[in-house]
Amino acid sequence: MHIVRITILVMIATTFFLPVANAATPAEISFQQNEQQLREQQRLLKSRERDRLLKELERSLNSIEMPEIIQQPVVVPSSDVCFEINKIIFYGTDNMLEDEARALKQPWLGKCMSLVDIDLLRSSIDKFYIEAGWIMARAYLQPDQNIKNGTLVFKILEGTLEDIKLNFNEIKERLQIAMAFPSMIDETIFIRDVEQGLDQMNRLRSNRASMTMEPVKNKPGRTNILINNVISNPYRLSLGYDNLGSKTTGDKRGVLTIDTDNLLSLNDNLYINITESLGSEVERSSNSYSMNLSIPYGYWLYTLSSNHSRYKSTNVNDTTAFVTKGESDTNTFRASRVVHRNKNSKTTAGFALNLKETETFLEDVLLETGSRKLTVTDLRLLHIARQAGHVWTAQLTYSRGLDAFDALLDDPLTGDNIPKAQFEKLSWNLTLSKPFNLGENYLSYQGFFSGQISRDALFGSEQIAIGDLYSVRGFRDSPASGDSGNYIKNDISWSPQFKTPYLKALSFSLGLDAGYVRVRNNNINNTGNSSVTLVGMAIGAQQLIRLPHDQHLSWRLDVGKGLSAPESINKSGVIAIFNLNWKFW
Repeated sequence: MHIVRITILVMIATTFFLPVANAATPAEISFQQNEQQLREQQRLLKSRERDRLLKELERSLNSIEMPEIIQQPVVVPSSDVCFEINKIIFYGTDNMLEDEARALKQPWLGKCMSLVDIDLLRSSIDKFYIEAGWIMARAYLQPDQNIKNGTLVFKILEGTLEDIKLNFNEIKERLQIAMAFPSMIDETIFIRDVEQGLDQMNRLRSNRASMTMEPVKNKPGRTNILINNVISNPYRLSLGYDNLGSKTTGDKRGVLTIDTDNLLSLNDNLYINITESLGSEVERSSNSYSMNLSIPYGYWLYTLSSNHSRYKSTNVNDTTAFVTKGESDTNTFRASRVVHRNKNSKTTAGFALNLKETETFLEDVLLETGSRKLTVTDLRLLHIARQAGHVWTAQLTYSRGLDAFDALLDDPLTGDNIPKAQFEKLSWNLTLSKPFNLGENYLSYQGFFSGQISRDALFGSEQIAIGDLYSVRGFRDSPASGDSGNYIKNDISWSPQFKTPYLKALSFSLGLDAGYVRVRNNNINNTGNSSVTLVGMAIGAQQLIRLPHDQHLSWRLDVGKGLSAPESINKSGVIAIFNLNWKFW
């Protein structure tokens, strides 16, 4: 009997793929649920990546305290006389261009220089190097020279690194230094290299590294960098509960998170997330397992991530009940490099290779229409800046589907509305964080703008979706998705001065969101190629509660309401999203 039932369902799925009287077939329902699950998985992965990035930003862009500049005394005997200088020579200027040296010398050539003038020139040389980032460079008058002959000679020690020492300088600490500060020994000390190394160490939540510089005795021009790293617990375990799941697979979820630092003593971070749907309903469920390992090396950051998810859902149509299942795997290798940085900003360029595989089942029978492999490469440019009290980020990503690693190949004879495996798209993200002080109250604005554009029809995992906590709040399960679109999230947060030894960081927020997607063969408006616009709002509250033994309990409540949507999308209800997290280790 079960075999007959499966046969009937498969015949329905393969023979009657077009809906009759707007009634979706089991195959269509299975396909739609699979695409929805893939979109949800990709949103969660991108949200976690964005959260990790923002947390690292909070620990990044830390200005390093410059070493005190001690003016070296001029070794020329004190006198009120001046000397006619026709030639100025700099020795040891490996990191000064000829034009830069000429600009320093030119104002003094042909003039009668007093000792004060000579000291001013020496100070201007020091200033040039420090402003250029060569913070340990010092200029000295060449000893045993006769200034009366009209030639002034300076010897510049540009500041060479002797060694870098971390805490007790043990083997594991030497490994950390080698990964954060590679190839710096016996090189001229450049402040951006030092900042980058400290950034790579301080991106770990358990690290709080700072540095001092110490001249090496009896070795003029050589310096040791001494790093003091105050280490907190490198292992973090937490349990969570939320209702962020899909209605079709169960919205109540339990979450276990394992977050470890320096497991390999390489300034590495290993992040593991396990999410399971909760409840006793066996006819619907979902779970996902994800892992993210990141290892830095100088200006580079290498990341390997893997995600596996499964879902099960029981559906009922006019004739029968049927079970749909799905599994998906996403494996990603990412390499990024800081290509420019200064005291207040940095720019990163990156490459990623994504291998995505999904399988869809109807009554345990594999559906080819909902199963595929995709190989997607990303090229990303990210800029982070801190300016006038606010922090903003801008990210641009070009994605392309490849016909490699056994990926699905496009049929050149298929129509424009058939999703493409070899596609192209351009996506972007902008964030802005701006704090305000209103008396004793702390206010902040958080803005997030995201979008993408593609001329190709895309599979669900590559589309942009709106209508959930991560995009336009006030809706559930992303009722609208498309190949191109944008959305913007705006939040004003208020943190009252309310603290006790255990109750910390209470804040309230008010948010207004809007989103727009272009939809192909739109089943929402039944108008073919068209667009869907959603507008929603949310109010929220969150708090951190400190528990004994360095444990923390945090909660967040967001209540959203849809303000504008097509008639077929419900916007009359109130959506409440709750998240509870217990960090117990």
